[in-house]
Amino acid sequence: MGIVEQTRLAPEFIADIEKYYKYQGDVDKLVDRLEAVLQNNETILRLGNIECGEKADPYEILAQNINDFRSFHTENAQAPLIEAEAVVKRLAIMNRAMQAKGRRTIRKMRRFVTQEQLAMIEAQKKLMQTRDMMDAARHELKQTRTTEMVEEKGKFYARMVSEFDQQAAKVAAFPEHLPNDKKEHQKELFDVC
Repeated sequence: MGIVEQTRLAPEFIADIEKYYKYQGDVDKLVDRLEAVLQNNETILRLGNIECGEKADPYEILAQNINDFRSFHTENAQAPLIEAEAVVKRLAIMNRAMQAKGRRTIRKMRRFVTQEQLAMIEAQKKLMQTRDMMDAARHELKQTRTTEMVEEKGKFYARMVSEFDQQAAKVAAFPEHLPNDKKEHQKELFDVC
């Protein structure tokens, strides 16, 4: 019967796929760091949240503590504390706004990492299966001795080549779309910062 010769993928094709996975890994790390910057409380992050609950933001808690602290001071010594409380409340509002923007950005980037990666892995699996079927069809065609069988196996092989090309195009579409993904991620990141 003989050994089935395996079709090799083009080195450029493989390099593009590797760049794509490297970029996904870098985006995943970036999202982790962005989460850590936007939310320092590990408990909240473990719950899958970025924003604190109502009146649980550190700035909101600090503003409440300053308010409570004011009661221990005389009327004329409270003005700087009132001003400090107002500043801290504004910081709380800004922090919440930044967390909300960051949450949207993180969600979009996480979706890219998880959903796109799963789709890419599935497309690659199908490509390898299609390649194996194409290689087997080519091997059978080479082993065929009669004219009728050559014609039949030739048509089947041509169909397998076509399916392989279609699946390779699906896999190639992921790295080809990467420049657009990069622009979108950069825009999202700048919106947060």
